Amino acid sequence: MGKQIVFHMLEDDCKALLEFVQQRDPVVVTARDGASEEISPMQESCKSTRTMCLWNRSLLPALKREFISDAKYGPYYRVDDDLPVLELSVCQMTDWEGTPALIQGRVYAGSQDPRSDYKSWFDAIARWIRKRCARNRFSDGYVSPSVSEWQASGGILLPMFKPPVTAEWLKFFDAQRAARSMT
Repeated sequence: MGKQIVFHMLEDDCKALLEFVQQRDPVVVTARDGASEEISPMQESCKSTRTMCLWNRSLLPALKREFISDAKYGPYYRVDDDLPVLELSVCQMTDWEGTPALIQGRVYAGSQDPRSDYKSWFDAIARWIRKRCARNRFSDGYVSPSVSEWQASGGILLPMFKPPVTAEWLKFFDAQRAARSMT
């Protein structure tokens, strides 16, 4: 399918999202990569720096990771991208040039699974995010109300990575700062 929705959320927003996901469907939040093929639920998933999978057991009754032997950093196990699971990356607090910053998160549907229930599952999550969050004025995605308050007090919103310090990025973040001073 190759669809994603990107967002800036704080930990409490993430917990509310996962509560919705798990109330709607029998979903297990697990690490995408691991040291074994076995799947176990993640604790404190909204604090994780790891990429996770949302495993909907009504779409896929069993899940195991596959062995990746020729990885750059040694062998490991990974959930197959072709399975009907969703990838979850939560937002990460950091700083950028001495300013508190928040790296963007996402929910990604990478599977080519043609079933409409897989697409409906992703769409329900995307609707939940769109309903509770505002469009990001500076880039793609959505911003939760708590992040808007955090940003108004001095934080900046980063893309899905910590960008290098370049003239273009300085200009981008100056626009965020200028907009904050106008509100």
